[in-house]
Amino acid sequence: MGDIALDLSLPSSERVYRSLRDLILEGQLPPGSRLVELELAQQFESSRTPVREALTRLSGEGLVSVDSARGMVVREVDPAEAEEIFVIREVIEGLAGRLAAPRISEDGLTKLRVIMDTQRECLQDGDWPELMRANRRYHDVIYRASGNAHLLEMAGNLHDLVRTFSMRCFANPERGQVVLDEHERIAAALAAHDPDLAEAASKEHIARARAHHARWAVSRHAHD
Repeated sequence: MGDIALDLSLPSSERVYRSLRDLILEGQLPPGSRLVELELAQQFESSRTPVREALTRLSGEGLVSVDSARGMVVREVDPAEAEEIFVIREVIEGLAGRLAAPRISEDGLTKLRVIMDTQRECLQDGDWPELMRANRRYHDVIYRASGNAHLLEMAGNLHDLVRTFSMRCFANPERGQVVLDEHERIAAALAAHDPDLAEAASKEHIARARAHHARWAVSRHAHD
């Protein structure tokens, strides 16, 4: 397990929850990792009660689950569930693009350009965790520009699940460049304040991610 930045100003249960959640979403605790209360308590310098409370919250969010043989583990999202998530994301990303196009401000467009600059730097450096964080920020800007709070909340919940299986699938230079090119097309449509174009570009972006993940899942299964 990687180093953990502990925020000692937080209550122990919240501190453990946030830290453990970050480790899962950043891929430092990949799907299938065992989560042993005693070991985690030692790692987080806490008693077992905050760890147990954190695991309960993470289970409710679908990030961890109970394996009959191994106990609590980081949950593996199977290909069928991933496909369902992508189907939903394709619809709501398109809707977010359509709603954001007439509303997005120059400040919002500037944020997108800055994030894409960060993505280019991450591609050059091979910094996949930061690239994934930048990807999340990019889409958050669009969802916030849509002006629909429920859409933003729904997207956030889905995106957390996506991050648990996407790091291994999307962490390569070729795919990273494709994502950046697609982000540039979406940003151009938003800058033109064209709802139809923004919706189409956003839906195409997720449709391609869906196809890429499906190919990766088949390949991974063939090598297991």
